[in-house]
Amino acid sequence: MTQLEEMPDRAMDVVQIVGAVISMYNAVEVYVCAFSTFKKYNTLYCWSVLACATGLLLQSTSWMFIYYKLYSNNYLIMAIVASSVGWWAMVTGFSLTLYSRLTIVDVPRAYCQWIRNLIIFNFLFCHLPTTTFTFGARMIGTDAWVVGYSVIEKIQVTMFLIQEVILSLMYVIHVGRGYGNEMKTVKRHTLYVNIFVLILDLVVVIVEYAGLFAIQVALKVAVYSIKIKLEFLILRQLTDANKSFRRSTLGPVKSAGNRTETPIKSNNGLGRKSNAHAEVFTSGSAIAL
Repeated sequence: MTQLEEMPDRAMDVVQIVGAVISMYNAVEVYVCAFSTFKKYNTLYCWSVLACATGLLLQSTSWMFIYYKLYSNNYLIMAIVASSVGWWAMVTGFSLTLYSRLTIVDVPRAYCQWIRNLIIFNFLFCHLPTTTFTFGARMIGTDAWVVGYSVIEKIQVTMFLIQEVILSLMYVIHVGRGYGNEMKTVKRHTLYVNIFVLILDLVVVIVEYAGLFAIQVALKVAVYSIKIKLEFLILRQLTDANKSFRRSTLGPVKSAGNRTETPIKSNNGLGRKSNAHAEVFTSGSAIAL
C-alpha cells in the first residue's frame, strides 16, 4: 500500500481516537464534577447526568472494539449490547437532563407532559428499532438488514435532534420569567450555548446523511460529552442567579458551612421549583468547563 493510500486510514484513525478521548475525558470530568457538586443524588437531574456520562464511556469504548474489531466472533454480540446500551443512556440521558431542567423555570405542566411523552415515544420507536437493525446488520448482514439500518439511522438522528431542539427552546423561552433582572445574563448565555449546541448537532446530522457513519459515531460521542458539560455551566449560572434573586428579595441566605438551607418563598411557586435544584449544589462549588 502506498503512502497516499494509507493517509485516509490514518486520518480516520485520528478521528476515531480523538473522538473517543474527548468523550472519555469529558465523561470522567462530569463524574468528578457531579460527585463533588451535587448535595443530593436522588434527583432526576443527577441520575440523568450520571446516566449520560456512563453512556458516553460505554459507547466510546465499545465502539472502539467494534471499529477496530478487537473481539472474537463470540464476543461481537457483547460489544453491540454495550454500544447500544451506552447509546441509549447517552442520548436519552441527555434528553432527561434537559427535561429535568424545565422544572426549574415556569414551563406549563401540559408542555412538560407533552415533552415527557415525546421522550418516551422516541425511546420506543427510535432506540429500539435502531438497536434491532444494528444487531441484524452486524450479525446477519443481509442487504435488507443493512439498508434498513441505514434508513432507521437517519430517522433516529433527525428525531433526536428535533427532540433536543424542542427541549432547549422550552427552556430558552421560559427562563427568566418571574425573576427580573437576575436572569437576563443567564438567558443570554443560555441562548448562545444552545445556538452553539444546535450547530454541533446539525454537523452530526449532516455527516450522517452524507453516509459517513464511522465519522458520525466518533463525532457524536464527542459532541454529547461537550453538551453535558455545558449543562453544568447553564445550571451553575441559573443557581447563582437564583441565589442573587433570593438575596435581593429575602435578604441574606442562611448557610451551614458552604451549603444553602433557606427555602425560597415565592408567590408564584417559582421559588419552590428553583430551590429544589438550587439545593443540589454546594454554594462554593466550581464547575470546570
